[in-house]
Amino acid sequence: MSPIKTWLNSDRDYATGVQLYEKHGANNFLKKMFAAGIDHYNSQRLIDELQKLAEAEPEAKTDHLIETPDQKEKDPTGKPLKYLELLNKRKKIWSEMAQLKPYLEILAEGDQLKNVAERILLLNREKQAIWTELDYFDENGEFPDEGQGKELISISKVELKAKQLNLRSNISKQKSKLQKAKDEKAKKRVQAALDKNIKELERIDQLLSKGELDGYQGQQNAIEAN
Repeated sequence: MSPIKTWLNSDRDYATGVQLYEKHGANNFLKKMFAAGIDHYNSQRLIDELQKLAEAEPEAKTDHLIETPDQKEKDPTGKPLKYLELLNKRKKIWSEMAQLKPYLEILAEGDQLKNVAERILLLNREKQAIWTELDYFDENGEFPDEGQGKELISISKVELKAKQLNLRSNISKQKSKLQKAKDEKAKKRVQAALDKNIKELERIDQLLSKGELDGYQGQQNAIEAN
């Protein structure tokens, strides 16, 4: 029996589980989150992730990419390797986002919720970039040059809520920094970032209350004053 399956059939000591995921897991974000300490969310998520690894163990390793719905609908013959790699990466992003989104509703406000929200925003940006590259290739038969063809895409309600939580966290930190600012220059810098984030948060609150999400083109990241 493998070490992971042995752990799953034991009392599931958290520290041992973290070591197993550190060795066998591939998600660096989860590794950092598990290493931060035990709580109900981390404990259950660790079990879920190690169960996935255990289920994958009997399967023979292959160099082939995971087959996606896109590959079934389209004949991949003649597609460059990069195209197929992007399809595979997009599928993995969808899977991770689907796992993370429910926790936006159940986690209490704090660093853990902020980490989940930031991870969803990062994954969404990666997904958008992949869509842009694939669409460009389908239309032009080649991939865009670096930095070319970047487009803003409508953001979903869940992703907008994640952005809302991220802004609230940064606003709270900036208010604290404003009180501790040592000179007028530092105070002005923090105040400018704070005002911008408050304005953006007000806009997001309004969009969420009205359900008007199409065409949202907000900041890619909340502004953090140093």
